[in-house]
Formats: sequence, C-alpha cells, structure tokens
Amino acid sequence: MLLVSAWLPVVSAAEQKSTQWFVIYHSHPPLSFEDHGNRSGFVSDIVDAILAEAELDTQSQLMPLARAFQVLKTQKNTMLFPVTRLPEREALYEWLGPVAPRSIYLYKLRTRTDIQVSHIDEISKYRIGLVREMASTQNFLSTYHVPKDTLDYAPTPDSNFRKFLMNRNDLIVASEWTATYIMRSLGHSIRELEPVILLDQQHQYYIAISKNSDTKVIQRLRTAYDKLQKSGVLEKIRQKYTE
Repeated sequence: MLLVSAWLPVVSAAEQKSTQWFVIYHSHPPLSFEDHGNRSGFVSDIVDAILAEAELDTQSQLMPLARAFQVLKTQKNTMLFPVTRLPEREALYEWLGPVAPRSIYLYKLRTRTDIQVSHIDEISKYRIGLVREMASTQNFLSTYHVPKDTLDYAPTPDSNFRKFLMNRNDLIVASEWTATYIMRSLGHSIRELEPVILLDQQHQYYIAISKNSDTKVIQRLRTAYDKLQKSGVLEKIRQKYTE
C-alpha cells in the first residue's frame, strides 16, 4: 500500500485517470490513525483486506475530516473511512460496509463528583468537549439544544481528550471505541471515565465512496467485502481489536 505524505491533489474529472483510486482517512483511533507514517487501525486493516481481495492499487493519505469531506465531494474514485452513515449523507456518497459498530456516550471523569447529571436537560450547566465535523457532534447539536457558550470544539479526538483530562471541559462526547483507545494511549484507563448518557447507538461506520466513481470498481469492492464477510476474515480482524 503506497502512502503519500503530501496533500492529495484535487483534480478535474478530465485530468484524473479513471484507473487511479485514492484512499483518504481521518484520525479516529483505534479505527483509523497514522503510526510512524503508516496507515493503521481496525477499519484500516479491514480496508486493506478489501483492497487486496479486489486487487485494487491505491494511494493513501491522512486528512483532517473537514478537508477529507471536501475532497470526497469533488474528486471521483476516492474513498473515505470511517464515516457514519446518516440519513442526511445517504445520497451524497456510495456506501461500503458496515465496517464497525458505533456507540456514542457523554462521559465525565469519575473523580468529578461535582458533576451530577440525571437527565439530559441538566448538561447545559457544564462545558462540553466536541470534535469538529464528527457525526457524533452533528447529531448531538441537532438533538440536544444546549447554549453555544458551553461548547468547546477540538480538531481531533486526541486533542479533545487532552483538554478533557486537564479539566478544561466537564463532559465529553465520544465513541466507546475512541474513549477506550485514547485513554489508554494517554496513560489512563477507561475505568476513569463514567458514561453519563448513551447518545446514539443507531448508526454504524462505513466506507464512503465519492459519486461518479468507476461503477465496475465499486462492484469489485462490494463483491470483495461480501466474500470477506462470509468467509469470516473480517470477523477475525475485529477480534484482534476487541479480545
């Protein structure tokens, strides 16, 4: 798998070769992240297996999520992961998956006994950490109407947790996957967190593919996914990260 360190060029349809495919991903550990210059993570391993089965060569790059969505909307033959499949996104992309389950919680530190939340309406008293462009953030903002001055935005899940652990925020919105991984990577335990409210468990993570992409290649990718799912290969990859 070729990993390029420069920004992927956004090119016109006439300039882009129909045979060239790009893989873009954002930092969402442990699902996807960069490790010493290499693409890594649970969903990244699944993507590698699908690409190998489909015999598809790609170029790969890490991007901030906002930038990644811009590229996905304008450049064909491009895939992005992981992406939450939401009704408002359904018609924007082609979808491959699901590749991972998704549970989103509102967390607090167990040591913060001063934070008492028994109902969602009580969260407006506290400062809440969110990650820009994340589906969890968009869902939270559209579902729960809290004062804007109580919201604090971070560019990545890692920076969001760093601020949270420094008590710069009282509560944090995060997936169970991300919370477990980042707490461990920062030298902490998931047991230091207390889930206050389950916010969303209805949606799953997918690979999003740009519209106007090569339909024959998309079918190859879907056939590869189905074969790996039925053969148990994808489940073995999941077990590496969950057992």
